[in-house]
Amino acid sequence: GNYIVADYAVNEIENATIFRKFLVTKSIFTE
Repeated sequence: GNYIVADYAVNEIENATIFRKFLVTKSIFTE
């Protein structure tokens, strides 16, 4: 029910944070 939706939202936030760190790291190595 609501707990599954909450877990999904948390996972989306964590994935976005990891992806952002990946982009920052990628841009640093590119320069």
